[in-house]
Amino acid sequence: MRILALSPFDPSGISGNGTTLRRLREGFSARGHGFRIVPVTAHTTVPELRSISAGCDLILYYHAYKTGRFLPALTHRPSVVVLSGTDLNECIDDPGHAPAVRAALAGATRLVTYNPSLAARLMEYLPRAASKLTVLPKGVTLGTAGFDLRGAAGLPPGRPVLFHPGGVRPVKNNLFAIDALAPLRDRLALVFAGPIHDPQYGATFSTRVAAEPWTRHLPNIAPDAMAAACRASDVVLNTSLSEGLSNALIEALAAGSAVLAAGVPGNRDLLGDGAAGLLYRDLGDLRAKTRRLLDHPAERASLGAAGREFALRRFSTDREVEALLSVCRRV
Repeated sequence: MRILALSPFDPSGISGNGTTLRRLREGFSARGHGFRIVPVTAHTTVPELRSISAGCDLILYYHAYKTGRFLPALTHRPSVVVLSGTDLNECIDDPGHAPAVRAALAGATRLVTYNPSLAARLMEYLPRAASKLTVLPKGVTLGTAGFDLRGAAGLPPGRPVLFHPGGVRPVKNNLFAIDALAPLRDRLALVFAGPIHDPQYGATFSTRVAAEPWTRHLPNIAPDAMAAACRASDVVLNTSLSEGLSNALIEALAAGSAVLAAGVPGNRDLLGDGAAGLLYRDLGDLRAKTRRLLDHPAERASLGAAGREFALRRFSTDREVEALLSVCRRV
């Protein structure tokens, strides 16, 4: 089978989508299937994609708007649309994006998602889609490269580090993290890791980081070194406004890091009852739980151990690849 996977980001870069697609490419290739990842940009054209897709058996659209907007023009090939998070959490309610999202959902041969909350949300908008929707198990593959997080961030030994992996864009709520934790600036360092995906938001973010000596931004940690960066931190933080099923948090759990995350649906699906990681409700709860984790190293260690056991039990790349491969074969 020859799969063409359309990605909303450069697959060689730092993004959750890229992490998932690289993991799938390795799994499909190991099973003898072709899996080509092509990034879609603002300059991508329909004729270009028609030419690229000429030799494939199936097109995988990662994100119902960012790549799925091309689906109605590429019906010469069967299609699988991966619902990743912002497509249903944001784009489907945006008048400028909603028609393209709905067309992709209606036109897809099959739909898949990793997130039960997204599946439920889809049923609100397109109840008849249930017959072509599959909720996939998620995989995780940790990188093996080392990384000196404190050294790269220029931090002194002993200062607690909250590590915030993920691109800089409004949905990741990076600026909120700075505002929320500013009263604790004398007790911690906040280290962001990930490229700037939104130039306007990124400019404001960069100005804030430059003005706050207790914060750092490392835009280019290699994907293979992210596990080491998580292990070098005291707490891995997520402040997203919406999530699918975050690769960054799954990697943090599998690496044995204590996790503190926004209580949005995707994160609730991931962390459930909170035994493997903490969820916060609002700004006050984020500050209170940050103080608690700073004050109780034993709780951080306990959360990290529980998270690692949970991740290794629940997340299997083999199960993920086999589940998606089964969908593709049916298509």
